Amino acid sequence: MRSPLRRAREFMVLNVLSNSAANIIQRLALSLVSSTAVTSIQVWTTLLVSLAIRLFYAAVRRRATSATAAASAADADADSAAPLAQQAAKPVARPGELWHFAVAGLIGQVAGNYAFLAAAKAGGIGFTVAVAQTWGLWAIILGLLVLGEKAGRRLAIGLPVALAGILLLSAQGQGISDLTTYLSSGLPWALLASLSWAVSSVLIRRGLSRGCDQQVGLIVQFATPSAVLAVAAIGNPAPMTGLNASTVAMIAAAGILSGTLAMQFLYRALSMCPLSQVMLINASYPAVVNVLSWLFLGESLTVRGIVGIALITAACVWTQTEPPGADK
Repeated sequence: MRSPLRRAREFMVLNVLSNSAANIIQRLALSLVSSTAVTSIQVWTTLLVSLAIRLFYAAVRRRATSATAAASAADADADSAAPLAQQAAKPVARPGELWHFAVAGLIGQVAGNYAFLAAAKAGGIGFTVAVAQTWGLWAIILGLLVLGEKAGRRLAIGLPVALAGILLLSAQGQGISDLTTYLSSGLPWALLASLSWAVSSVLIRRGLSRGCDQQVGLIVQFATPSAVLAVAAIGNPAPMTGLNASTVAMIAAAGILSGTLAMQFLYRALSMCPLSQVMLINASYPAVVNVLSWLFLGESLTVRGIVGIALITAACVWTQTEPPGADK
């Protein structure tokens, strides 16, 4: 049987692949409509799909409960009824801890996304991506400081190596003059985006570790930003103009990939083990996106980018092959 850590790593790989595929679709959609429209439709789609999944599982659970009750009534054997009673008594969620997901939604989906768009608007998209994509590294550090997690010795080497790889990969094609302008305008926003996403993941991990149901947590996480974005759309409907059925379907597909699937995989991974053990896998996201962009969008991949991919891959492999118990 596979260990929880191995399964968590597999879920994180699926998370990276889902987010990478969604990024390709998002970039196509951004050439057609505003970033606000893309963000709003993705968040709303994730909420609706998550609610549908929750209702589906609730219906299945009710049918299973009815079948179990009928079987229990027909079978008077107390020994066979005891395991069923224990299963029914198993807690499903802890409502008092759901605030973690509500705050995670506001910080990650609203503050984080807004800060990222503000940084990109400042004129440094390459450096914006470079700084923002360090959020997984910040999440590991916050997990160590706030959640009291332990890290292996290899992580101390893997973190700076992955950071160097992300910076090289995301800043390829950028010049010194671009960096000078960006430092005074977009850098604070990019740092805010990175830290917002990191704090959001830490809150998710804490909520899951305290017994919250994954489906309920995901719904709460996207319900709060959905309400904020809905109010914003009512107050200023201009960003939603120019939408058609095909564009909405494209954005919704990206929302299902990045919101529903990717977040489900992230939730499963974080419910199995600490951030410090699996989050560095997320650092491979920029590398996968650049390779997919090179293959399907015809974008260039420079020597600097290839070196960045090599560093990121080396950091992920180095940290994920650390022997168990090395953090003790």
